[in-house]
Amino acid sequence: MKISICLLYDCCVNKNGLEYCGLCDELPCQLFNSFYDPSLNLEEAKKSVNLRQNELLKRKELGTKKWLKIKSAK
Repeated sequence: MKISICLLYDCCVNKNGLEYCGLCDELPCQLFNSFYDPSLNLEEAKKSVNLRQNELLKRKELGTKKWLKIKSAK
């Protein structure tokens, strides 16, 4: 049985040794930008990717613990 791995996870954690993409100097990279729900139109996809990027940068700014605390309070 072959097990697939998420390409984003593989790049971030396995190849670059980072906890999450927000810590990468190359964010947003081509790989990150290519991951979106294929049912979205181009405008919606860009918005979705932008929201993910902003959340990752917010997590970097606040730190994971504080970011998670804020997210769980919503």
